[in-house]
Amino acid sequence: MAFFSAPFRPFFFLTALSAVLIPMYFVCIVINEYPFPGELINSFAWHGHEMVFGFTSALLTGFLLTASAKWTGRPTFKDGELALLVLSWVIARVVIFFQPNMLLVLFIVPIPLCLLLIKMFIILKGSRNFIPITLILSVLLSSELMLLYGASVNDSELVTKSYKIAAMAIYILLFIFSGRLITFFTNSRFKKELVSLNSRAEIITFTTILSSFLLYIFDYEKAELYFCIIALLLMIYRGIKLFSKEVFKEKMLIILVVAHSWLVLFFGVRIINILNPDISDGQSSFHALFAGALATFAIGIMARASLGHSGRKIESSFFINCSFISLTFGALVRVLTPMFTGNVFNWLLHISMGFWTLGFIFFLIKFTPIYLKKRAS
Repeated sequence: MAFFSAPFRPFFFLTALSAVLIPMYFVCIVINEYPFPGELINSFAWHGHEMVFGFTSALLTGFLLTASAKWTGRPTFKDGELALLVLSWVIARVVIFFQPNMLLVLFIVPIPLCLLLIKMFIILKGSRNFIPITLILSVLLSSELMLLYGASVNDSELVTKSYKIAAMAIYILLFIFSGRLITFFTNSRFKKELVSLNSRAEIITFTTILSSFLLYIFDYEKAELYFCIIALLLMIYRGIKLFSKEVFKEKMLIILVVAHSWLVLFFGVRIINILNPDISDGQSSFHALFAGALATFAIGIMARASLGHSGRKIESSFFINCSFISLTFGALVRVLTPMFTGNVFNWLLHISMGFWTLGFIFFLIKFTPIYLKKRAS
């Protein structure tokens, strides 16, 4: 069956599908008072968990299983194994939604990330990506367990800390791969070295980012502010180094550059939140990272990988452009609404959710037929 012939097919489909259904139903819960069947973990924790770990685990499984085959030159799954990975992801979504009992939630819901971590231990052993990938996945898995436990015992501080730890892991992952992918795709597309990053500057930037997140996690806001300012300046410098005017000739590259700009914006929003706590409600910095940076990178990477690995020419199209524009607008509204209105739960939440999910609907319209067909010759 073509759908299970490669990891990117089912998991990129599930990534986009979850990005449509989860925020759509959550907004209906908080605005239109739709029922939520879970009684052990409330709807806010469910929404946070699914967008941080459900969406991300599907995205990372599709990306890492596809990319690691190219990195190592070895197959990443056996016959039937991919279907079992997909089934485990679907079952986890059902369990976290209906929450039959806490034991099932704690043991079944983290299985997709756990299986991905085990697969990466096996596949990447001996490669240069082994340490960063397995370490980031281990941190993500730990933060997921922390979130599930904290939500089950109504420990809001533990839940908040788990989100911060997950944000650190995702930011570092995007930082590492944005530098590699943007430089590689840009230079290979134009067949000359247009952009490059200085290794010393990368180490300094990485250290500053890591320090700011650790201070964020442990609530040292005064010290965090200074590190965020430095991180913002360093990320602006990095964005300039990754940008070339030739990028405007290639729309698929524009998506990745804009996604990197969201990483810069994260620290700008975080600085504003520290200086003015009154407008920190609505988790604007989290949404700049997850709804902005992660989702935009997801569109860019999923579109590129889906085209390339299905034997099609890697070029933009009407639906890819619509997906990118709609998602970007929705993310901007979601990030800016609580900062300017002081309240996220109003009609603008419908607007932001509508455009953000529409971005992934456009993606599904474009790529679902491709996922169901055999590789083009």
